[in-house]
Amino acid sequence: MFGQTYNWLPLAELEELERTLVVIPTFKNNTLTWDVVNDCLREPVRIVVVDNSNDYQAIAGEIVIRPGRNLGWLRSNNLAIKNALQEDSWNRIVFLNNDVRLSASFFAGIIWAERHSAASIVAASYDDLRSVQRPEQLAAGQTLDAHQYNPEPRNIPTGACDGTAVSIRRDALESIGLFDEERFGKYGWGGTEDLCFRARAASLSIVVTRAAYVHHIGGGHQTAKQTIGQPYVKLADDEGNSGMSEKWGPHWRWLTIIPTQAEVNDILGSGNCKEDKL
Repeated sequence: MFGQTYNWLPLAELEELERTLVVIPTFKNNTLTWDVVNDCLREPVRIVVVDNSNDYQAIAGEIVIRPGRNLGWLRSNNLAIKNALQEDSWNRIVFLNNDVRLSASFFAGIIWAERHSAASIVAASYDDLRSVQRPEQLAAGQTLDAHQYNPEPRNIPTGACDGTAVSIRRDALESIGLFDEERFGKYGWGGTEDLCFRARAASLSIVVTRAAYVHHIGGGHQTAKQTIGQPYVKLADDEGNSGMSEKWGPHWRWLTIIPTQAEVNDILGSGNCKEDKL
């Protein structure tokens, strides 16, 4: 692919790839969405696009959901989950922003990580802010095109992950529920961290894998920057911090790096994750 030579590529059974559901929320930036859809088409996964601007045209038979208004990232994903839970033909759901490009054998990498780590939530590596998800060879602020990334057979336990490119097992969603729309519904920040914390409370594990990688174009938030402008980052961060502080205590950010429920209990005290003893 693109003349790139890879030292290792993950493998996955055809059935597991076919039982992988991909959800991509979009609003107006259809060219970006078409690019990531084309990346997805390299593997036989099922693709769902949530079209919040009612102007997306499918290019390869992807399912298009049109809610009739702009639901935003988090509510779009919840709508897709609710629709998907009505049938049983998938094992995992992969949430992708539309402003990403995928590394070689991306979904095979997600499945490989899931199989080798027994994790319920698998996050791809990327060239964005969360340090545990940024490959070691990338300095802060450095970017790397997806086709230049060399996948590695390595998984890193973590306490939480970014929602840019994350896979969640169906049985995990059935156990812990949807994204929290009440606290994180407007901008979405904090929603994935909260889902991870709830998964840990249910003794489920989370890993970041170096077997799958996305290039987050322009540092992400392409649609939000265009529709909301510069205030977006502060507004989104305020909503995420407020919701997470309410649910998990004011020092919740410290817990994002803690991979096990036992370690969480050591800090927060057993039986009450809202108690803040940091």
